[in-house]
Amino acid sequence: MKIYLCDLIHSHFMTKEGVNVIPLNVGLIAAYTKEMLEDSVDITLFKYPEKLIVALGNNPPDVIGFSCYMWNQELVLAFGKKIKERYPDILIIFGGPNIDGSEGALTFFLKKYQWVDYCIPYEGEEPFALLIEEYINDRSIKRLKQRELKGCANYTNQLNYVQRDQSKRTKDIRYPSAYLTGTLDGFLKDPNMYPLLETNRGCPFTCAYC
Repeated sequence: MKIYLCDLIHSHFMTKEGVNVIPLNVGLIAAYTKEMLEDSVDITLFKYPEKLIVALGNNPPDVIGFSCYMWNQELVLAFGKKIKERYPDILIIFGGPNIDGSEGALTFFLKKYQWVDYCIPYEGEEPFALLIEEYINDRSIKRLKQRELKGCANYTNQLNYVQRDQSKRTKDIRYPSAYLTGTLDGFLKDPNMYPLLETNRGCPFTCAYC
């Protein structure tokens, strides 16, 4: 199964000095999914919109996932909508910090952007791999959405979401390394990007405004 994972940036804002980071987020999801599903998946990562456009034209995937942040939300929403219009059989998945995990927010988002097939709030490695495994076994988006998959939200006539216990969020990061597995090798050669290291997950504070 061909999968594209995208942490897109507005590349026309880039400077010669480089202001962007390697996509560790989708790299970790790719490394974990590859470890779980091995040769049944072929995963490519994207940071630059123009490279994604070329790849979509030459070899569209079965699944495309977008990491959604405050600085790229409008960009990835625009991409997702155009992709679904042109390739309705591509499974579209959204995740990232801008996806609110509350049921009300998920319902609102999925009803507003009905071309998004799934949202995965919070940590994405395990729910994403589970979703892909189920989709490999039955290549029907319609039938897939009838199942309850922990951590994965979709909307047909109502929200289908089995929420994970967030009190048991991953504290020890034991997922395979996106660096040691070679998942991010292509980005390490890009002079306009610098690497990130993850030492912990989640915020220790409980700010009311957040």
